[in-house]
Amino acid sequence: MEARRLALVAVFSALMFVVASTNRLFHTIAHVTLDAVLCTCLLVVLMEVVKRPGVATSVGFVTGLLMVLLGSPAISIVAWSVRGFVLDLVVYGLFRGRNRGIACYGVAAFAAFFLQSVVGRTLYLLLFMGIGAWLSAFRGIFLPLIAFGSALSLVGVYLALECIAPRVARIAGDRV
Repeated sequence: MEARRLALVAVFSALMFVVASTNRLFHTIAHVTLDAVLCTCLLVVLMEVVKRPGVATSVGFVTGLLMVLLGSPAISIVAWSVRGFVLDLVVYGLFRGRNRGIACYGVAAFAAFFLQSVVGRTLYLLLFMGIGAWLSAFRGIFLPLIAFGSALSLVGVYLALECIAPRVARIAGDRV
């Protein structure tokens, strides 16, 4: 990876880490809203500026490592990597050769947020909780909450594509 791209991955990973770290200060709805909108926005901006497969996976992995340093369980590495990988897979795999607009990134962001949440929750339950937790794990508010967060990630896609990425790309130019 070139030095500029590597620097962008480091900067965006640090920004994602800051956003994810502040999530600890909020409860359910605010936590999901902040994560869905801001983290999605950051990932999509970086993907639009760099335009290379693997960049979202790299940021997800580094963000997961940083979260572990903050004291989160090691499953954070897997969960954040899944989010980046799904974004890369949908945008550069499923939509390869097509227009990468709001529809493309919207599908990718929805699936990425949803899968990150399900994988993170499932791994946490598998590794740290007893069978009683499994019985109530996916009842109640969890699935509607992650569906809400997945839908909110579309706001992050819109902000990234319509407001932020064009400005960042104009500043960065061909240097990335």
